[in-house]
Amino acid sequence: MKSRRVQSPQETLKSLRLRRHGLAILTLVLAAGIVFFELRPPSSSLEIMCQAACWRMAPLTALIWLAYYHILALPTWLALVIPAALAVAVFRPRALLLLLPIIIVIAILRPRKRPTNGSRKKAR
Repeated sequence: MKSRRVQSPQETLKSLRLRRHGLAILTLVLAAGIVFFELRPPSSSLEIMCQAACWRMAPLTALIWLAYYHILALPTWLALVIPAALAVAVFRPRALLLLLPIIIVIAILRPRKRPTNGSRKKAR
């Protein structure tokens, strides 16, 4: 049985920065793939597939890289809803017409955090 070592806040922040830097490097590699395939057009079906993957994934990884800390602040339930919605979008695009309003309503009507007594400012 392995015990997990508790990370200090500095180590946690460092690992988050490393993950974000990894996303930046992946974005640059995918952008280089786009440039490569634009300069030398693909000749086989594998190269066409790689070109399409670069064109689709480079903008996505760039967006995730830019919004990384905001994504970490999202509620945990949203981590399940977003992949499910993406799966529906891929397999049944018309179902999004029904799911999109439901997701928006859930996001708007979620429970709000109440301020604690110590965080309220006293009115004078």
